[in-house]
Amino acid sequence: MENMKMMVSEFAASNTSWWTAVRRHWLPASITALVVLGGVGYLVLRKPLYQTQSLILVGNKVSESVVQSENSNSVQDKAANLPTEIEVLKSQSLLSKAIKKLDSPYRGISLELLARNLRLIQPEDTTVLSISYEDENPLQAKAVLDALVRTYIEYGRDTQRSPVTNAVRFIEKKLPQAQAELEKSSRELTNFRIRNNLGDGEAGINLAYSQKENLRVKIAEAELTLYQTQQQYQALQSQIRSLQQNAKTLLADAVLSQDSTYQSIIKQLQILNIQYQSEKALYTPDHPRLKLLKEQIDELNQLLSKSSQQVIGTQNSAIASKKIENGEILQALGSQLSQLQISLLTQQKQLPQLRQQEKLANFDLDRLLKLQQTYKTLQRREADNIQTVDAFKKKLQELRIMEAQETSSWKVIEPPMLSSIPVDKNRNRGLILALLAGIISGASMAVWLDKIEQRFRDLQELKQMIPLPILGLIPKAQGQVSVFKNSQSGLVNKSNAFTEAIRSLALSLSLQTSHRMGQVIAIAAATTGEGATTMTCNLGRVLAELGKRVLIVDANLADPKIHQVFSLSNSQGLSTAIATDLTWQSLVQSTAPQETEESSYTGNNLVFSPEDSTNGARPNSNALSSSVLTKASVLTMAGTPPVHQGYPDVLTAGPEITSSFLWLVSPKMNLMLEQWRQVYDYILIDTSAISELADAQSIIPKVDEVALVVDLKRAERAIVLDTLENLRTNQSRITGIIVNNVD
Repeated sequence: MENMKMMVSEFAASNTSWWTAVRRHWLPASITALVVLGGVGYLVLRKPLYQTQSLILVGNKVSESVVQSENSNSVQDKAANLPTEIEVLKSQSLLSKAIKKLDSPYRGISLELLARNLRLIQPEDTTVLSISYEDENPLQAKAVLDALVRTYIEYGRDTQRSPVTNAVRFIEKKLPQAQAELEKSSRELTNFRIRNNLGDGEAGINLAYSQKENLRVKIAEAELTLYQTQQQYQALQSQIRSLQQNAKTLLADAVLSQDSTYQSIIKQLQILNIQYQSEKALYTPDHPRLKLLKEQIDELNQLLSKSSQQVIGTQNSAIASKKIENGEILQALGSQLSQLQISLLTQQKQLPQLRQQEKLANFDLDRLLKLQQTYKTLQRREADNIQTVDAFKKKLQELRIMEAQETSSWKVIEPPMLSSIPVDKNRNRGLILALLAGIISGASMAVWLDKIEQRFRDLQELKQMIPLPILGLIPKAQGQVSVFKNSQSGLVNKSNAFTEAIRSLALSLSLQTSHRMGQVIAIAAATTGEGATTMTCNLGRVLAELGKRVLIVDANLADPKIHQVFSLSNSQGLSTAIATDLTWQSLVQSTAPQETEESSYTGNNLVFSPEDSTNGARPNSNALSSSVLTKASVLTMAGTPPVHQGYPDVLTAGPEITSSFLWLVSPKMNLMLEQWRQVYDYILIDTSAISELADAQSIIPKVDEVALVVDLKRAERAIVLDTLENLRTNQSRITGIIVNNVD
């Protein structure tokens, strides 16, 4: 029984939450419901459609794969590839071919309509393709599906025959290109061989290496022979110098000894010299015979000089005398020197020639090596092309045999049939479903919007998320009803829900603080516009009517509103009391009518602590301020709370000052709070929004209680929770929550 009650309560709570969400978001919920209802209703009420179906077995083939795979599974592979085939079958090219196959009565169908009404489905883990087409005309549906089936069968025959056919076509396309490459490479190889006169390339390179080596040996031998000849030549010159002979003269003598004319003159000169010496002993120097011989000797010497000049280019006739004097030894040395000089000149001329020949041989060898490298590259290219052509021919022959052995086609399992029964048979049921779908969609939209909305959905959610006492539930005021705008006789409209809620809030607050006097209570809200100022003013008026002495302080220095509510002047106020020497007693304004206020004050003195003199107050002074800022009266230090009850005093915010939060934490503000506690039963402070300005956070830690106003239709969950966390961090005493704008 208890479980049943719990289930009923949970169901009622869920229905309440659902209905609350719909009420809060009725507009988007209604729009969603109408859209869904209209869409589904259109589908139900439109002209009935007839559906024709057909089944095709895809990939029914018997063949061998071109590339064998160890893990091949033909059925699974075909089933896996079928979604790709379906996308191809939906392509505009195939659909256009199907339209061309239609008979003339149905050929006017558009490509868009055909694609929209066509359905291609693959049953799970099969290679069967289910084709269906819907149309208002059953005959046209069957005709279109017949054309589609024929088009798909042709597609299967043309493109899905087998991978073998595709491989054959590929090789047939590539084989002529490979053959052309082979012919080109063979022609390049032949032309290269002819152009460079290459027979056997290796033999030519070996011959060039051999010639280069022979020249290297000859150069070495020539250098050695030249060195030896130079050594012999230098040794012979040393020997000649040791005989005190001039090598050049001896060389010239050796040259002249080979000249017959010169030798003939020498012999004649020798004979005449011998004859002259013989007859010189017989005759006197003046003898004609000696003179004649002398003249002949002189003539021969002249001839000898001329002959020497002609042979060796010198006129020195001393060579003849030395030849005559030194004999055949010097002649032999001269001959050797001449032969060595000739050999030396010959060898010196031969060595550069050999080196030039070696340079040419090296150049020829390098050229042959480069030609041989190019020749081998051309040979490899030709061999690769031959291998490619042979591989293509061999593979082509194998594939043609495989192609001849296989069969490939798509088969129609179930041909299209004429349909006589429409797809949507029951319209009434469809309309009911459309209505339900619209309602459910609208409600779901409302619930979804309620889920994502940052505001509190209802009072229950607020209680669950904020575990604080609820001081009061303030309903939405009808029109502009407020407690402070009533007659002198008291509250108006006793049965008004807003008024009763404010009274209940005042009673609850007075009961909680009945044992304490001089309570400073901050009425605050997380954001602007949640009703904190309204709550402060109305609560102050009700507490005053309950006989409490109440002071309402406007601490919202940035955006004051209380002076507007009570129609008071704001030329001086809290900021004046903090920033100047004026006392707060001289700035407090009463909300009571003028005649009531004047008759209510007596001469009783207020007792203040000695610190009051710091604000410029004069204790025990009896006087009423004659300064009236507005239609309300002004209290002074000499005044006491009014004898009659029912009207709160007000300290407006005063003129705007910079860095207001610094003034709110000043020692003078602390002193005024203590003085207010001595004079009044309740001090209600209206603060700025806690999450927006630092003013509220600077004064809230100084008060006794904090009542947080939460507008159920406006407050956001995250901001309220952050505000509460800030209050707890500041060690503020939160007495409870005032929930405003409750349905």
